[in-house]
Formats: sequence, structure tokens, C-alpha cells
Amino acid sequence: MYFRASPCKLSNAPFVCLWKRQQQLGAGGFAVTLLVRHRVTGELVAAKLIERTEDFDVRYVTREILNHRRLRH
Repeated sequence: MYFRASPCKLSNAPFVCLWKRQQQLGAGGFAVTLLVRHRVTGELVAAKLIERTEDFDVRYVTREILNHRRLRH
């Protein structure tokens, strides 16, 4: 489903290729939250992956992003 295996060259890699899945932290109606590790620096972060379906609503995702920007952990 997420993080399909694909050949990635780290020198010119897309975003997903630079991160390695560690574990799933949670799941909701339209997204999965994963703990991921940066392949070069080793930094651990939580990443929310949104599945794009036929009824994908950009407004909902935009609102979700704005809400996450307001969070201070």
C-alpha cells in the first residue's frame, strides 16, 4: 500500500525514497501516520500519508495541513 519497494538513487531521490518506514503510529479515515527514518541523517519523524482516491477532496487536505501547522509539540 504505502512505501512500495522501488529502486531509488539517493543522489537524486524523490521524497519517499529518502525515508524508511519504521512502524505505523495510527490510521484514520483517509490517512496513515508512520514513524519514518531519514536514510541519510537518521532523523526520526512522524509522516502522515494521505491516500488519493476518486473522492479525494483537496479542501479537506488543505484544512488538515493548516491544522497541523498550528500544532506545537
